[in-house]
Amino acid sequence: MEFFKKNNILITFTIFITLALLIVLFLMIQFEIEKKHLLIIPVFFLIIFGFIKLYSYQLGEKIKNEYEAKIKKIEKGADKGLLEEWTKRKTQEIDQLKANEQFRKEFIGNVAHELKTPIFNIQGYIATLLEGAINDTNVNIKYLERSDKNVQRLVAIVKDLDIISKLETGTITPQMQVFNIVQVIKEVVEILEVKSNEYNIQIECDFKNQTEVYADKEKITEVLHNLILNSIIYGKKNGKTEISVNEKKKKILISIKDNGIGIDEKDQKHIFERFFRADKSRSRDRGGSGLGLAIVKHIIDSHNQTITVDSKFGEGTTFTFSLSKPKEIIENKTVDSA
Repeated sequence: MEFFKKNNILITFTIFITLALLIVLFLMIQFEIEKKHLLIIPVFFLIIFGFIKLYSYQLGEKIKNEYEAKIKKIEKGADKGLLEEWTKRKTQEIDQLKANEQFRKEFIGNVAHELKTPIFNIQGYIATLLEGAINDTNVNIKYLERSDKNVQRLVAIVKDLDIISKLETGTITPQMQVFNIVQVIKEVVEILEVKSNEYNIQIECDFKNQTEVYADKEKITEVLHNLILNSIIYGKKNGKTEISVNEKKKKILISIKDNGIGIDEKDQKHIFERFFRADKSRSRDRGGSGLGLAIVKHIIDSHNQTITVDSKFGEGTTFTFSLSKPKEIIENKTVDSA
């Protein structure tokens, strides 16, 4: 087989000449043509064969060169594409590692900063009491109450850190059920009534008596508690908080709006980050762990839903998040519309 591949031109030529001689022999016998005249025929065949073979060779070389050039171009493009893809992937991995390292440093710094203040406060109060103030009825109870307040702040920070860690690692997963979101809002408002009276904030509700959602009731209660509490403690004196529930095609939208201090536009993109405080001095004065909105965002994300913030500095803030309707309600409405 290898012999035929390497000597295809010689074989073709031999076959061609053999055919030419057979034709000459046939003509000699059939028509009794003289030999000298028949010699023209093989010469003519040889010339024709030469032209055909030359053309075939040139055409073959052209096709071969074009094919090889195309293959090289494809291989070059493929190599370039693979190289670019690999480079892009590695660059993204390096950027992610750098971002993670920066996040780790910032997180450790933020945790240390948040824990430092209540710990130092407790240390100062206890040291003062041990030095003799415990026998002073004018300050001993006051210092113990302040120490307790700072202990509660430490407990809140540690508790929130534990919750957000479990949410991020997926240890806590939503326990989905159908429940009346309006009833949950009313319960949270009732719990926060004392706090709203303390800040002279009027809470107004705009919703139907029955609006069912499909979500984790306990976690959504926590979301509502965080958002409504924020609207109270960051509200203006004698201000108000408006809570509304709106029904969309497949979603329920819950909005908590206040006319408080608002959030600067440059800070809004960071509002759901851990320990981020738009107004650090006022935020710490009003308590909280600095993790509330980060927890809210994680809970809403775990439901595959969205939360948005719309705020103008000095005018107020509106937080809106979505929840799914129960499946049977969506199906019934689809049937009714059909």
